Amino acid sequence: MSLTVKEIKPLPIPMTIIDRTKHTPFDTSSVSETERYKMLIRDKLSNTNLLIQLSEECNELSAAITKLVRKIRDNNPTPKTLSEIEDSITEEMTDVILCLDVLNGYYTDYKIYVDKLKRWVERLENNNV
Repeated sequence: MSLTVKEIKPLPIPMTIIDRTKHTPFDTSSVSETERYKMLIRDKLSNTNLLIQLSEECNELSAAITKLVRKIRDNNPTPKTLSEIEDSITEEMTDVILCLDVLNGYYTDYKIYVDKLKRWVERLENNNV
């Protein structure tokens, strides 16, 4: 059984760290231009839609990276040039970062971030990398 878009319930996630009662899309004097753009996006898209967008952009980045690996290994040719692939990766990374930036505040936990960063370094050091 597949669900229609209308049947997908919104996720129980806080709406934003910015108090929307103080900052509306029309009252932007106290926020930067980029913050205003993010507020407008948050006002127009549900959390579910933002997560779907992030998922799509992550998949596109994954595909671009896979294409780079194919190009470097040269055992499964692709017609794209290395420059085209690098441009694609840059664009897709930017899309992912934009989505994460708009979602920042919903999910970012600085303690988890730092813990994961430390763990990554520990793994590298433990494996003499």
